[in-house]
Amino acid sequence: MFSSKLFKEVACPKGDACQLPSCVFSHDASVLSKSSMKKQVIEHEVEGGDRKRVKLNNGTGATSRPLTQGSSPFMGILTSKLEGPPKNNTTVDDSWSKFDDKVRAKDLHKVKPNATSRQLPPTSTHSSPELRPNSQAKASSISPLQQNTTTKSTSKNAPKSTPAKHANVKTPATPSSTQSKASAEDLNPRLVTTSPASHAVRLKYVQLIHEQFLRLNTAVANSTDEAIKQHKLSPGNLIKLALDKEEHVARNQPLVYKQVMGLNVVQMRKETPEGFVITIIESKGPKEFTPSDSPFAKELTPELEGLMIARYSAKLDGLDKHGYVIKAPSQADIASAKKANELSAWETCDRCTIRFEVFPNRREDGALTSSGQCRHHSRRSYRDRNTKQQMYPCCNKRVGEPGCTIKPSHVFKTSDPARLANDLQFESTPENPVADPSMAVAFDCEMGYTTLGMEIIRISACTWPAGEQLFDALVRPFGQILDLNTQFSGVTTEQFFNAPDYSATSTRPISIASTASAVSAVSAASSTASAIPPTLQKLSSPKAARELLCSYLSPSTPLIGHSIENDLNVIRLLHPTIVDTIFLFPHSGGLPYRNGLRNLTKNHLSRDIQTGGAAGHDSLEDARATGDLVRARISRDWKTLRADGWRVGEDSNGVKVFVPPADGWEEKGAGRDFNMPPAKWWLTESQRVEEEAKSA
Repeated sequence: MFSSKLFKEVACPKGDACQLPSCVFSHDASVLSKSSMKKQVIEHEVEGGDRKRVKLNNGTGATSRPLTQGSSPFMGILTSKLEGPPKNNTTVDDSWSKFDDKVRAKDLHKVKPNATSRQLPPTSTHSSPELRPNSQAKASSISPLQQNTTTKSTSKNAPKSTPAKHANVKTPATPSSTQSKASAEDLNPRLVTTSPASHAVRLKYVQLIHEQFLRLNTAVANSTDEAIKQHKLSPGNLIKLALDKEEHVARNQPLVYKQVMGLNVVQMRKETPEGFVITIIESKGPKEFTPSDSPFAKELTPELEGLMIARYSAKLDGLDKHGYVIKAPSQADIASAKKANELSAWETCDRCTIRFEVFPNRREDGALTSSGQCRHHSRRSYRDRNTKQQMYPCCNKRVGEPGCTIKPSHVFKTSDPARLANDLQFESTPENPVADPSMAVAFDCEMGYTTLGMEIIRISACTWPAGEQLFDALVRPFGQILDLNTQFSGVTTEQFFNAPDYSATSTRPISIASTASAVSAVSAASSTASAIPPTLQKLSSPKAARELLCSYLSPSTPLIGHSIENDLNVIRLLHPTIVDTIFLFPHSGGLPYRNGLRNLTKNHLSRDIQTGGAAGHDSLEDARATGDLVRARISRDWKTLRADGWRVGEDSNGVKVFVPPADGWEEKGAGRDFNMPPAKWWLTESQRVEEEAKSA
């Protein structure tokens, strides 16, 4: 049981009416007085807070106590152990004391008076000592919750000199304040559904990323290149970029969050301002190309750009180890390669790496290759920075897993110059008296697989810098077709075999004389992906394609391309003056690594190409994009020349010409990958004639 003295400090509930001879509760008068004091409440008015209503006597409207100056019928109540009972016999409603003030304040914000609820007239926070009878009558018929809500809704008319100061009441955020808060974020990790780490860990990574972004943004702001400097971010956007990067990892890679964020921090410490600019551009999403975004210098006419391209002729020495054919193979090398090919017809598949046999004249059953179907991955593997594994982007599978694409036969590719010359010998560009000496040509080829390896199946060329089409035709290869490689070439089986024979009306080159409006019109047209024409004429052989291209060239004509050695090798052409975009925009790792044409076009021209997906590429579109990349590099270097004192002026005939600095300028060329340009490359033909006449 329990001790009889346990409840001796508790007053008996029955009081004097208790009839128990040995009651466990106390009947001592001092204990009763102390117990009654604990139950008493004192009236406390909270300045500026929500007012609690004093109970009205029996609905008569009379208050249970007189109201003093500055008081209100809505008052807060607070329990106290220090004061005794009230001086009068007023019965105070203590039901509100059961709720916390903070909870009640939140509930009041949620309550919305309906259309049928009666509203009280606006009341001031400082009411008069006496209430009007009609106001008291209305007050008695409204529930405490509704009355407080009504008062709160009408308190907007209260004077500004009496703001609410209640510590537990939060003022609801207005739309304007909410919007300003969202637009100015602080450096604090955003809330995600499932947090991948503690708040302290996430905050640490956000601060580290922001620290590196701040360093790179400062370098961008201090850059001398206006194309880089214009991408400087404001402090608010810099915080947003750091939060976006951390939130992306927290939502998409929560299981390896710490590892991925650690790698990101290390990577950002090695990042360059140029790479940071690419990150900024990617964070803004795709940008539509407009004429105002043109990366080309407006003051450079096509004729002036034609003079500057002489600075970008690539050095051919040493390029033979990277796939460029510098000189034609000898007859002995060709004979040796032919004999080796006759001894063994086995090749290694270029897609699945399996060994298979090729039958150029078909096998008894009509097959061109052995080993059945080719199961492979359609895209090249890459090393995932997060998992450190080689992955295939086509299906997100690891290297070693079965392929995701099936083709009817295996294919191969050969890059041996002697073996290529066995089918068609390499030839140098012949002299061409009808070629325009002021014109450059941009071209591109598409290839497919045959029984002789990878051969040309489409060739396109356009003038530079105007981008006007010279020709666009299909090409019949030497070997039997195994795969047209439609995913990349864009040439379908139906299109290729139904194409009519090529018949050119003239092979004379188009003059470079074109206006700036013509150049901008072609550039605008090439800013969107152009579909392959429904009917393309077909050239009889790769040799015919080479002859068609050479009809527009001379040995001194700049020939523009991207990874141009592949295009030159399939038509077996040796050209001394090449302008390759892999040297204009080199990969950070150097050769043999190269930047893709699509990425270069996106980053430097704000243009999307090769968007056909499975429909493949368009060689004419690629040729124009390559030419525009050269123009972008010229415009970038012109800013440097202009800073050195160069300017554009006019000759006696009103033609725009380059005006070099008066003194102190030395030609250094465009870089180590390029030949030194001819002496006084900036002189036009008329200026050269005048200078020769003066010297004579």
